[in-house]
Amino acid sequence: MNTPIHYGNSHRDSFAPEALGKFALGLAGLPPEEIRKSKILFIKNAISEYEATAARVQATSSLLGGYVGKIMTLGMIDVTAIKTAQLKLMSDRIKNAIEVWRDDVQGEVFQFDGETFSL
Repeated sequence: MNTPIHYGNSHRDSFAPEALGKFALGLAGLPPEEIRKSKILFIKNAISEYEATAARVQATSSLLGGYVGKIMTLGMIDVTAIKTAQLKLMSDRIKNAIEVWRDDVQGEVFQFDGETFSL
């Protein structure tokens, strides 16, 4: 099983298959406008999680350069690389959801990772 990497207690991967399954079940039977609102909120929350994780990665990288000795820094490079890879995964999943849900979230503008997605 693929377990997401956690950055503190508040991180969760909104687009992990288990999370998407629960989300889809929650949409069953809702009117189309409520489904639209729910998908928009889901994407916005995922973007917020991504941005918080990116800020933690940036802070960690800054600390590694300034306060950690050379031996510790060498050991921490792998951790930073793992966190960077997790950010890429999160970003790709958000972009995929925006693309797949394009018709459902028409008219929305999402901004993250230096990009603007106008639908």
